[in-house]
Amino acid sequence: DGARAVAVGSGGLAAAEGFVRGAGIGGICAGVKLQEIGVRNFLIVDRVADLGGTWFTHTYPDAGCDIPTTTYQFSFARNPGWSRFFAKRDEILQYLRDVAHH
Repeated sequence: DGARAVAVGSGGLAAAEGFVRGAGIGGICAGVKLQEIGVRNFLIVDRVADLGGTWFTHTYPDAGCDIPTTTYQFSFARNPGWSRFFAKRDEILQYLRDVAHH
């Protein structure tokens, strides 16, 4: 079992003001939005060992986005430097990591 919990803020689980289930694109967005409304201590839990959801778990050759990548990004974290119109898995996963750690 590679489950992982990531506490954001200080005080750990006991001080958590919020809980997010899943560290994929939706969970990352929820974490950013929690911070925007002033929630500083929350927990993000996922069944796998790292964030990224599908982009972390699907490692098959040539995995990538099947819609234009510029539409598959957060409005609050635009990336003007995508290397391809249909980005590949590793680039999307890195984008999600960058957003999550910003």
